[in-house]
Order: sequence, then C-alpha cells, then structure tokens
Amino acid sequence: MAELRVHSEGGVATLTLSQPERLNAMTCEMWAAFPRVLRKVADKAQTRVVLIEGDGPAAFSAGADISEFDDRRTSPEDAERYSAAVSSALRELVELRVLTVARIRGVCSGGGAAIALSCHIRFASDTLQFAIRAARLGIVYEFEAVEQLVRVAGQATAYDLLSSGRTLDAAEARRRGLVNDVFADSDLDHHVDAYVRGVAGNARLPIEGALVAVAAARAPDDLALRGELEVLQRKAIQSGDYAEGVRAFIEKRPPRFEGR
Repeated sequence: MAELRVHSEGGVATLTLSQPERLNAMTCEMWAAFPRVLRKVADKAQTRVVLIEGDGPAAFSAGADISEFDDRRTSPEDAERYSAAVSSALRELVELRVLTVARIRGVCSGGGAAIALSCHIRFASDTLQFAIRAARLGIVYEFEAVEQLVRVAGQATAYDLLSSGRTLDAAEARRRGLVNDVFADSDLDHHVDAYVRGVAGNARLPIEGALVAVAAARAPDDLALRGELEVLQRKAIQSGDYAEGVRAFIEKRPPRFEGR
C-alpha cells in the first residue's frame, strides 16, 4: 500500500511509514497491512536488515491516526479489533528473524513509539520528541507495546511515561535507554546508512542466530528457543557462508557471503 513503502537494496529493506501530512500516523489499514509487508521483505533470502523510518523530517510516526477513532473505536468491540491489529503488527515486528533498525526523526509517539521500541536497534536525530500519550487520550496501551517499553527502558521509566504522557527530548531518551544513539539531524542518514550496510555485508545465519540467542537469554526456561538456536548453530557450521568466512579470514580479504 502507498502508506507503507518498501525499497530493497544490497540486503537492506527500507520500510517507510508514509502519511507525512499527518506526521506518518498509522491508520487501521496500515496496522493491518504491516505484518504482511514485514513478512514479505524479511522472507527474501538476501535481506539482512529491515530499516524502518518515517516519511520526511517532521516525524517517525505520531502513532495511531486519531481522526479514525470516532469511526473505528466507538464500541468495545471496535476497540478490541483495533487493538488486535496493533498487537499483531508489533508481534510480527518483534518476532522477525532479521535485524530491525529504526531511524527516528522528530515526533515519535504512541503507536509510533511502540514500533520503534519493537525494533532491535534505534538511532535518533537530535530533533526527537518521544512520548506515549495514552493517559491523555483515555486509553490503555496494548500489552505488546508495554512489554517492549519495559524490556527496553525498565519499569520505572514505563510507569513514568505511561502515567505522565510527557515528552522526552533526544538527550533524555538516550539517557533512559530508549534509543541506542543520537546524532545531529544532518548526520543521521550517514551514520544509519553506514551501519545497516555493514550489517548487510555479514552472513545471514549468524545474524538470525544472534537474535534467537538474545531472546533465549531473556527467557532461559524457553526450551523451544534453545532448540531453535541449536538448529541454527548446526546449519551455520554446515553452510557455504561459514566456509567462505574462514577462507576470507585466512586469505585476508573481505568475505563474499551468498546466504547459503
């Protein structure tokens, strides 16, 4: 769909949230399409990184498109359907087996903040305005969004942001661990593009293995994750990319990985 634009190049799939006239707010249709779009780009063999950004300098995303609420969240049943679409989108993002990176400029609030927090890594411009205004809208934030907020920034920050609805600037967002790093707005693209290109030059299985290993470390009793990790370890050691990586190291040259 036009509001979710995808461009793939060199192992990096860029997903742009595109409704700039409304600060890239997410419509119900955008939430519903989000999992399908993510799966389509992540399932490509050459994809190593999914980079998510907003369209234009003003915003990553202002969250849910509140102009829809009178039509889409009027009854409890409508609200449940809407929340289910948001939750499904966030779960798909969290469960992707390729690295996800958020490039954040300007407004990043509500559901937009949830998307950013659900990415593995977040790089922000010094123009960042981070907020979760659920308390000011009279709604309760979806579990999946709160889970990511607590995972990233801890309980105290979650209590603070969810209860106050206040806006954090880039410096405080970094201090609280909500973003990995902050750059001058004019430098953000250079740093993020260099980072994702570097990741895209690596073998796919070790990246997937790293994501599964971290998830398993966070849930040490999850035997399914441990089993998935062991399968990936076996596949990696038998892969052509492993053989190429060893040869390249011995020959002192950059590796040429083919994703197999």
